[in-house]
Amino acid sequence: MSSFIKRFRNATLVAFNRTVYFLQDDDSAWSYEMDADKESVPFEKGRPRKYFDADSDSDEEQQNGDEPGTGKNNGGGDTVKKDQDDQTNAIVALDVNEDRSQVAVATGDKSLYLFEVDQDGRTLKVLSRRLLSRASSCVKFAAGGRFAIVCDKGGDCYRYDCEEYRKPGRWLLGHMSQVLDVLIDAEEKLIITSDRDEKIRVTCHPDCHNIETFCLGHTEFVSHLEFLGPESLLSLSGDKTLRWWNYKSGKELARQELELPGNKLALQKLAADGTGLLAVLCYKPTAVNVFKLSGTTGCEFVQALNLKSGQVFSTIAFDESGNLLGLVIEESTGAPSLAKYEFDRENSKLAKEAAIVKSFDDSKLPYVDSVSFLFKKKFDNIKDYQERKRKRIEENNKQLG
Repeated sequence: MSSFIKRFRNATLVAFNRTVYFLQDDDSAWSYEMDADKESVPFEKGRPRKYFDADSDSDEEQQNGDEPGTGKNNGGGDTVKKDQDDQTNAIVALDVNEDRSQVAVATGDKSLYLFEVDQDGRTLKVLSRRLLSRASSCVKFAAGGRFAIVCDKGGDCYRYDCEEYRKPGRWLLGHMSQVLDVLIDAEEKLIITSDRDEKIRVTCHPDCHNIETFCLGHTEFVSHLEFLGPESLLSLSGDKTLRWWNYKSGKELARQELELPGNKLALQKLAADGTGLLAVLCYKPTAVNVFKLSGTTGCEFVQALNLKSGQVFSTIAFDESGNLLGLVIEESTGAPSLAKYEFDRENSKLAKEAAIVKSFDDSKLPYVDSVSFLFKKKFDNIKDYQERKRKRIEENNKQLG
């Protein structure tokens, strides 16, 4: 199951299963269930348009008028079971845009919801629910919030308008494998994507048929990307490395070796000179490694935050003060809780022990290994062939002898 932590104004947004929680800094809290308005919020007319579709705005209507994932017209007409429906409707990707007070949520039933948060930050209003071609793997708002990029597990990336928010998505670019993360530069001229096949691709926008460059060097999946400066990019990979890139030239600037394959990272800038904190969550997420960033490529290990036995991190994020927030799961019960590690500016370290900010006692979030399947599967069929050949030669020699 996917989970997310985002800061939104004076609140921490936590999302998992089918629920989005808003935890206000004044200790008040409220939540939104994705299923609450599902029946009253039908899909917008039209399907996502791919590169071979016409450029006109006359969109093709959904066939049969049924919504995917509802069970009303699911294949042969079988009703989807409740436990399957719970997983189908779970949140799989999420991003926020404070400038436009919007939240984009993709769910497993191939829906993209666009919400508007009221000025008090107390309610969510559904603006639209649009159809996706496949289940999403990541979603990202452009800096200005005019549109969002949604990437799927088939390797395709679509642009969804956030001003004319009822229009269907339009295909932009595609990879040969699952896209794991996406970034859009501040000028909205470049889209940077990373995939399961260790590639980082820099594509021009809106002319996405032009590829600016590739950042090549990783030997395993690239799970996370972050901007560090106008032309500087940080990537995290399953090959146990952090790498710094000039993403316009595709040149690798520096790297940091890790003990375990990388899964997720969180970045918090502390000063304009590039000083900041970097938290890395690795595969087998029982600890978070914290680094101090300095200059363009400076990286120094600071500390490791270890959980108690039987606990794992699901996701992490920094708040504006440099405190690290982590969603912690009890493996035996699946009970999630939000923990906070306080940041001490004097020694530039985080507290070793976390304070529990919120316990989600009524929810269950079983830990699921979502990383192991991303590694390359290696097959040695040459060895089997040589063994069969050897036996065949021995049998032929016996017959001739």
